[in-house]
Amino acid sequence: KNLYKSLCNRVNEIENNLLEIIDKSHLLDQNIQKLKDDKQNFENECYKKNLEKKKIIEEIDLINIDIEDIKKSLETVSKENIQVVERLKILTNMEQNLEGYNKSIKEVYRYVNNNKEISFYGTVGSLIKVKKDFIKAVEASLGGNLQNLVVENEDDAKLLIEFARSEKIGRITVIPLSAINNLEKNPNNDFHNVEGFLGYVSEFINIDHKLSNIPYLLAGNILVFDKLENAIKFEKACGYKYRIVTLTGDVINPGGIFSGGEKKADLSILTRKVEIEELKIKNSQLN
Repeated sequence: KNLYKSLCNRVNEIENNLLEIIDKSHLLDQNIQKLKDDKQNFENECYKKNLEKKKIIEEIDLINIDIEDIKKSLETVSKENIQVVERLKILTNMEQNLEGYNKSIKEVYRYVNNNKEISFYGTVGSLIKVKKDFIKAVEASLGGNLQNLVVENEDDAKLLIEFARSEKIGRITVIPLSAINNLEKNPNNDFHNVEGFLGYVSEFINIDHKLSNIPYLLAGNILVFDKLENAIKFEKACGYKYRIVTLTGDVINPGGIFSGGEKKADLSILTRKVEIEELKIKNSQLN
């Protein structure tokens, strides 16, 4: 009887131990599954992070490429800006030193700078502005008149003429504004339907309103045509009685006298002024 009881107790103990082991086993299985899930989540997260890392690396590579491109652009702009500044400096110095003007004109400038009694405006070339496309036409029309000196009145003109004579600097031409106030403007001839006719030279010259008579004085009756072929055709029909200039600087004078041609690359007074303005704009844009 005691043995039976003892065996029963042992069986119960084993069964309890087994149940406990089974519980622990279930718990271990749960832990193992949790670890597996955690591992999978970790691997998934690692995969996502690697994708993000790859994307970031690609973006960094693109940024580095952009940085290199910007550096190259900056170097190019910097070099271009240096060239623009240097060219602008050269042309400005030429303008200030009156390069392209006769020695007599330079002497007059020195004289008026020390003589404040004279109302002096400058040379015609320094006072007018011309669009690039019409420079050759205007230069061919005005020629040496670009070096004419502009003053307020006849007394100022007299002082300059006396200076030129006393100092023997050569001949000069002076335009006193007071003497050209009642100047007749462009004639009423309407040639706008004529093939190749662009207008009168004076229409393509910009100047301060107070000085507006000067273009009419020097070039009021000169016609501008696009090319020599159309100018010849017009002159033949009119009997060669007009003075015509073309965009390339060819000239037909009344009576049928032709002049034209071109020198080797030469930076004229008007071309220099246009280039200075262009360089100033470009310098502003580069900065």
